[in-house]
Amino acid sequence: MLEASLLRSPRRTASLPAAGVFFALGVALVLACNNGNDEEDDNQFREDVIWCEEAVARLERCCPGFDAMKVECRFYYSYNEGCQTATTTRIDPAFTKDESRCIHDTSCDALVAGGVCTRAEQNGAARSSQTSRDLSSSSSSSSGVVGGTTSSSSGTSGSTSTPPRGLVCP
Repeated sequence: MLEASLLRSPRRTASLPAAGVFFALGVALVLACNNGNDEEDDNQFREDVIWCEEAVARLERCCPGFDAMKVECRFYYSYNEGCQTATTTRIDPAFTKDESRCIHDTSCDALVAGGVCTRAEQNGAARSSQTSRDLSSSSSSSSGVVGGTTSSSSGTSGSTSTPPRGLVCP
């Protein structure tokens, strides 16, 4: 049987308090930076998501060889504040409600002849944007258009969005 003194090593007992202190500091930092203003929405039962899915189903029926997997019909929104930074992330379906309605209301022959099938497959990525703002400045504001056509912000430390694209269904 091993003696109890052999099971305890000086190195192990000395590092346990240090690890506990670092863990406590990490938890304190997370709590200090989180002010409770965070929001998240990933509701997929929105009108624009459902219209997009209907449009994809129509394109799949009307367009020979159309790959529906290339079109993203999803929504996500997130706003996080903490440690003097606010980050907004937004993802919208690949097609707007108007584009989806246009696809739904257009005949199959017109969709193919008008090049809608090709444009839909090429522009099938969801429209997304992400903006980070510095909250320490006294007058910071942010505005932008999802899809990357316009984005301006005062105090912005980083902004990304999908490149601008043309309409899928005119």
